Amino acid sequence: RAVLAPGEVAELARLGAAAALDMASHATAGNERHWAALGRHAALLPARSFDGAFSRAVLALHGGDWSGAQAYIDAARGVIDAEVTGLVGESYARAYNGMVRLQRLSELEEVLLNATSPTTLPRARLLELWRGRLGHAAADLSAWRELLPVRALAVPPRHDPHGMIAFAQLCSRNGQHTLAFEALRHAEP
Repeated sequence: RAVLAPGEVAELARLGAAAALDMASHATAGNERHWAALGRHAALLPARSFDGAFSRAVLALHGGDWSGAQAYIDAARGVIDAEVTGLVGESYARAYNGMVRLQRLSELEEVLLNATSPTTLPRARLLELWRGRLGHAAADLSAWRELLPVRALAVPPRHDPHGMIAFAQLCSRNGQHTLAFEALRHAEP
């Protein structure tokens, strides 16, 4: 057995939660094992960390706990707001990852609004909003990889072939051909 420092354990849990969210967001309705994996990883993350609160928000949303999801979104926003505020004063480049995290939170809130009030924010409007935003992150593969699993919570990839094809093109331009293939595979009806 390897002995890990507390920071290493948190980083492994964060990476595991990110991977579990990606798998869960692409899972079929009857496949709950990916959601269970996300739950196990989220339990290892501090609830007052961004990744811990974000993972718990996703799980609450998936479980239909709308008020719990919003509470965790608010907690995650509280953690990241202070971080981004300090970094923006230094440089945009240093604050960029925090800005992507804030975008993930905003989009998770939009998924929540779509789930609770689909007439207020219908799926077609969500896609329109999200496509416009991805235009600003057009060349950043890492930003797309963080945002697409959140979007898949409301709009399965097969219902957004335009987005999956654009992602596959970006992956190919960045030499990520296996990822491009997977994106196209998920875009199939």
